[in-house]
Amino acid sequence: MINNDTNVTIAKRNMRIDYFRAFLMVLVVWHHATLAYSTTGSGVLITDDSTFMGFDLIALFNDSFFMFAFFFVSGLFSYKSLLKKGIKNFFEERLIRLLLPFAFATLLINPIAHYFSSLNKNGGSFSIVGYFQFLINTFGKTESNHLWFLWVLFFFSLILAIYHLVQKVFSITIRRSQEKYLTKAWTFTVVMVILGTLCYLPMCNIGEGGFVTLLKPFNMQVSRVLIYFLYFVAGNVIGMYGIQRSFLYKEKFQKKWWLWLSLSLATTVLNIVVHVVQENMEIGILKNTIIVVDQGMIVVISLFALFGFISFFTLHIKEDNKVINLLSKEAMGIYIIHYAVVTALQYAFTFVELSAVEKGITTTLMTMIISLSLVIALKKVPVIGCVFGKAYNHKYDRGLIILTLIMMLLLIFL
Repeated sequence: MINNDTNVTIAKRNMRIDYFRAFLMVLVVWHHATLAYSTTGSGVLITDDSTFMGFDLIALFNDSFFMFAFFFVSGLFSYKSLLKKGIKNFFEERLIRLLLPFAFATLLINPIAHYFSSLNKNGGSFSIVGYFQFLINTFGKTESNHLWFLWVLFFFSLILAIYHLVQKVFSITIRRSQEKYLTKAWTFTVVMVILGTLCYLPMCNIGEGGFVTLLKPFNMQVSRVLIYFLYFVAGNVIGMYGIQRSFLYKEKFQKKWWLWLSLSLATTVLNIVVHVVQENMEIGILKNTIIVVDQGMIVVISLFALFGFISFFTLHIKEDNKVINLLSKEAMGIYIIHYAVVTALQYAFTFVELSAVEKGITTTLMTMIISLSLVIALKKVPVIGCVFGKAYNHKYDRGLIILTLIMMLLLIFL
């Protein structure tokens, strides 16, 4: 279907991209499930004596691309959704679909993870009474952790809606540039590397590259906000143009999926080598130059990894798969709930004699199964089902919006 005002194709959802997004969700679960067993233990709620260096390397690669890809894929769907629903309905739907889960899970689900983290660090044994005492004492005070993606995506969506209001001013220029930059992979790559470098390098040291709390509970990697927005915009531009008309759907490009992944992995290895080299150098111009190169490599890693994985899925996914369909359908709910499940399992495994590899793999598989089961069950509960992606009757929009705003106010002011 074509929108005559904007000359943008409004298509049905793309199964291959949905499967790619489900794959990204699995990587997120894997990432969080294995971090406790990395040697650095960076950003984890549970510490375990069992560690495996391989998990550090996998985490490094994952962290260098999967959130970039999430924002890109979100962009692919966003503009078509905006055109279909209009600004008012788009805004209300994003408020309910993104901020309601963010507020609900931060208030009521993530405390489960922090309770087990408290037991891990301070000792003590699990009890239902102990958990509810912890919940009451910390209500509204625990961090949002992985849920930061939801509020940032909502903020990006607001910017998209504002753009849509003024887009007629820019639409002619955009349409003229689309053919040039979206049908040829090399031009898109050059533009993304240049813009990505400009977006990332000036900000890469803010908060030492880690998470910063802007206003409770809004935490995020400030150092990456501009480059994440760049990927969101890139996804929107390709979505406006039509992904099937872009270079991403050219068979010649898709068949090189192995090359794009190889380039991304090779750059990751080079990144590690350069980082080790500069760590052992004396302070000077040469070291500062190498540090800039080291920091900027994430721009290349993220782009080629995106190319590689999205090419693989668009080339090889031909038919429906019931299991992947289910994961795709419940991806949002799994993303919301998995962190609490991961942390509970990691805590339980601190009392079990297994290798780090065994714990990491078992935690990942059990988290997927438990999270999927919980989401399917919770989606059957009135109101709560909306938090986990259940379709809802729009006559309840006002009530859900009020509920969202109340929960957000509780988060901010408690």
